[in-house]
Amino acid sequence: MEGKHGNVATFIVRVRQREHSTWQGNVIWADTKQESNFRSCLELIKLMEGAMADSGEEAQEEAPADEIERGSA
Repeated sequence: MEGKHGNVATFIVRVRQREHSTWQGNVIWADTKQESNFRSCLELIKLMEGAMADSGEEAQEEAPADEIERGSA
């Protein structure tokens, strides 16, 4: 079995306040400078997961076709 790992990204998370036992604030994806607000910890995780998925799709579009085929096997 090949060793597989996910993408790596850097996020800057600013928690502005804590209300109803969760965080509210904003997150900046350091690689692209995209910024989004979040209203809960779950929303923060979903934003980060979405950013990681978007970067994975872009990496596949840029990769040669033979690399994509090997990666999906």
